[in-house]
Amino acid sequence: AELMWDISVHAYLISAMFALFGGRNTSPGMSLTWVYVWWDADRLEDLGDYLFILGSFLDVVLNDMSFDDDEGWLPVFSAYLWLTDALLYLRGDYLVYCNIKREADLVLRGDSIDVESLSLSGNVIT
Repeated sequence: AELMWDISVHAYLISAMFALFGGRNTSPGMSLTWVYVWWDADRLEDLGDYLFILGSFLDVVLNDMSFDDDEGWLPVFSAYLWLTDALLYLRGDYLVYCNIKREADLVLRGDSIDVESLSLSGNVIT
């Protein structure tokens, strides 16, 4: 079980590096101010990626260096990073779902989709 834990901690860090530095194109909506983060799925995903790599790095440090032996708050902080990351991803998924549903409802009603009313990234609820 210990070996599996060691492998998974390091695999998550590698996955986090791919998520953050893997060449995913940022959307044109990234020029929006941070006030709109809660309504921009792409921005939420980017923020989640940063928390993902921070949580992964902290877990690797805690696993490899045994820092949590004396510092009980570090594993709690790591769990907080992971929870916040998951909640940001869920919110982004919800926004994408709402946008897809809104577009599908327009098509089913026979309305034409006004491209100008949709966001540039396709993932911002307007």
